[in-house]
Amino acid sequence: MTVSLNGTESTFNPTDGSYVFGSDVDGSYQAAINNEIDNDAGDVQGIVLAKDWPVGEPPGIKIVNDDRAVKQEGRPTNCIMATSYREGHFLDSTDPQPDLCSGPFQSHKRFKLAMLPTSVNGGADAEEGIDLVFNVETEEGSRDYQVFQKINNWTNGRLDGFTIEVGTGIGADFVPANEGAGAGVANLSLSVPEGFYEPGQLATFSQGLFGPIDDKHERWAGFFDPDTRARFNIAEYPKARGETDTLTSGAPLGSDYNALFGPWLPNNKLPTGIFWDDDGNPDTDAQLVAWYGFNRVLGALGWMTGAAERFAAIPDATIAAWGQDPLYTVGEIDDLVNVGLNYIVTVGDTASFDSFTIRVTPSVDTSGAEVPAYDGKKVAPPLVFGSHDGVVSITPVPTFPVGGLLTARVGDADLDLDSEAIDVVDVAIAVDGVDTGVLTLVELGLDRGVFAATLLASYSARPAGSVVTATTWMRTTGSVVRPS
Repeated sequence: MTVSLNGTESTFNPTDGSYVFGSDVDGSYQAAINNEIDNDAGDVQGIVLAKDWPVGEPPGIKIVNDDRAVKQEGRPTNCIMATSYREGHFLDSTDPQPDLCSGPFQSHKRFKLAMLPTSVNGGADAEEGIDLVFNVETEEGSRDYQVFQKINNWTNGRLDGFTIEVGTGIGADFVPANEGAGAGVANLSLSVPEGFYEPGQLATFSQGLFGPIDDKHERWAGFFDPDTRARFNIAEYPKARGETDTLTSGAPLGSDYNALFGPWLPNNKLPTGIFWDDDGNPDTDAQLVAWYGFNRVLGALGWMTGAAERFAAIPDATIAAWGQDPLYTVGEIDDLVNVGLNYIVTVGDTASFDSFTIRVTPSVDTSGAEVPAYDGKKVAPPLVFGSHDGVVSITPVPTFPVGGLLTARVGDADLDLDSEAIDVVDVAIAVDGVDTGVLTLVELGLDRGVFAATLLASYSARPAGSVVTATTWMRTTGSVVRPS
């Protein structure tokens, strides 16, 4: 795995994992994977995507051992997960706290593995598979590791499923655990045990897009299908530890995914959606409220609602009104390419190996499915902030609690300089009239004209009565801090 931090002054030490971001960057990085012992050789098969600093840190994957806070019966106290940090305790806070196996719901525990064209079994550029290699130390007994992972279809083509294997070695030298030269499944195995997982939990698409209301986590019903979760089944289910080194996707997508989009979409064929920022935080997932596709009733492309409103056409006047509201954003519905995986890898006697490999291999779809009708078409009408009388805001207003979240937004058609690129705008931040720095706001979609960013926690950790302001081009707004 080769970790690349953005910025010419940034550095990453692959030996100890230490890193330094330059002063002019936003804390983003990529971790590229190729199936060569020399990480700088050969083609890249996949990219590890995790939350960027300060929510997470490079390289994006970590191992957690002996998390005694895990309370669920039968759950492993060890896991393989993203290098994420707890909300309110991110890396820019006074007390950073890394997320663990026992972290709460939606705490960014899953690392995303973007599968590239070179990884596809049956693809034109295939080297087949993405190898994640983990070092081990000798100890008695065995450990079960729950894997918190997503796989993303960045292969530029439709897929019909995937295979997960565990073994040793990398690339052409990979040896599955159950082969004669392998470690043996008694020492190295994958499992999806009954009672620990339900069949429908093993490989799922976003609950926000497909599936019933989740009362436990206060999540709304799926936008595209409010009844059934879209997923792959696992052919080997149920399997206990020590029984197999392979998990294979079986029955394909459930729900209405196939009827609306066909087989598993790639990221270059995604529909466009309009999202509403339901919690006031641009860094969290917003609620999908509309999508652009082929309306079967009208027989034409257009903006539509979701399944709850029977995919009704949305009037142009509504899109125009949303365009003037900075809480609405536009972008690809990228969760349509993401599959969340739930499985366990067991590591036992390591006398015959000092590292193990989890290999993920996507398989090409051969159904001949058509290209989506919306592909290559510009949305009409677009979601744009049409006014040249710009607005600047800090929310919540007029007051906010000590230590609470602050979000700065700008809406101005004149600041949308490039309709084919995401623009940025800087605003000056002041506390009680004293300048404290510049905050860079990012445009919320191509050609949107609305920009947003959250302020560092230090801005809201002020004595009661402090006033925080944002200023750009002589437009000013302010909020007063109130006691917690």
